[in-house]
Amino acid sequence: MTYTLEVVLPQKLSLNQYSTYHHFKLAKVKREFYEAVWAAERSGYMPEPPVKCHYHFRLWGARMDLTNLFGMVKPLEDGIVKEGLLEDDNPDIVKELTLSLERAPESSKRTKRSYCTITITPYGKQETETHS
Repeated sequence: MTYTLEVVLPQKLSLNQYSTYHHFKLAKVKREFYEAVWAAERSGYMPEPPVKCHYHFRLWGARMDLTNLFGMVKPLEDGIVKEGLLEDDNPDIVKELTLSLERAPESSKRTKRSYCTITITPYGKQETETHS
């Protein structure tokens, strides 16, 4: 079982920015990310906890370090909980979290949009792969 969300990011937000925002501005930013999760295209079936979450970012514009992506991971994960897709984001439920990053597609130059594909899979079960 795999559950996937295709999120159009409301903005690029680094961990550096996230950690320095005043709480009023941070509340506004979090609300934008929650709304982005709510509007996300979804597919698949939500696995029973515990789960692992993979965040694949496709960002437009200036590059970011992987660790700075956590400025966006936190409000996205909170949005998943707020939507009721996961009961909580504590370590008993989300056992593993991974990140990957690439440039947004060329078509993003016109729209200046960045994206995140969030894939939620069961934790601890081996994925079967076929090699040719």
